[in-house]
Amino acid sequence: MNPFELTEEQFNELVRLCGLYRREAKKCMQAKSYVAGCVMIGAAMEADLTAMCHCYSDEISKELIPRKNGKPKHILKWSFFDLLKVARKCEWLPARLSLQEEWNQKKAEIGDWAEVVRQFRNLVHPSWYISIFPKSRITKNRMEMCFEVAEVAGNYYLAKLSKSIKAAISKAEKRKVNDHV
Repeated sequence: MNPFELTEEQFNELVRLCGLYRREAKKCMQAKSYVAGCVMIGAAMEADLTAMCHCYSDEISKELIPRKNGKPKHILKWSFFDLLKVARKCEWLPARLSLQEEWNQKKAEIGDWAEVVRQFRNLVHPSWYISIFPKSRITKNRMEMCFEVAEVAGNYYLAKLSKSIKAAISKAEKRKVNDHV
């Protein structure tokens, strides 16, 4: 079984969910439901990364594929943590901080900020909220930060996709020229 395999229907649903989660996050912002909004924007990033892993599976080393009982997990079973680990290692979302390292805003890159969004997304779990953000409020500023990270991450994905499309067009044009020679 190919752990990256998605049917066309599954991939289309994944793309649809990317948009749905973003729209829901915007509704949460308007309703001042900041925890829910952070969860939704995190879900959107998770869907984005799942699509990226599917599209660029050839760049993912076997060591990065999560396993259960020694067998590779199917991509739809990967956690946000698993997806971010891949994105950071493949440099789709460059990072300069290790996950064990103390936070350094000046040193942080988009992959580090994406980890912050993952932590906000995990506020959906009461145990996480109690242990990480006891008695803290999630504010509009924090949610705006999550939106900004998602937007910048999206720009990284688009740049990668654009580069891939240009390379494919160039390759096809060369093949076409060689076929006519």
